Amino acid sequence: MSQERTKNNPTCPEATLQTLIQLAQRFTQQHPAPRRGRGRPPRYPDHLVLALWLFKQVHNLSFRQWQTVVCSCLPEAPDFSTLHYRIARLPRERLLAFQRWLAERVSHDAPSELLDLLTSMRHNING
Repeated sequence: MSQERTKNNPTCPEATLQTLIQLAQRFTQQHPAPRRGRGRPPRYPDHLVLALWLFKQVHNLSFRQWQTVVCSCLPEAPDFSTLHYRIARLPRERLLAFQRWLAERVSHDAPSELLDLLTSMRHNING
């Protein structure tokens, strides 16, 4: 999906978002994160953070644009500063593992913008 089309059409493709959430949930079940240290548990689960990060990447959105689009789809979406904080705290290896896992498992009946993204991610990971 082109950057211009995405930024000019800020509607939420809910099917794509729900698909990403389901995929991220399967990934986190198969690859649980190590236990965190002390402190309060996170309000939003890792699978939601991973799915929302990927949604942001698919549609090439800034954090503020992302918040406008996603809040129309998810009533309990984190704000952009929370998402930025959580993404910054995720180990790079976990993001790469999620990308690899997705690239290996996504079928051809996935939404076209997701397939386009995963194709480009596969080139970035292997290159």
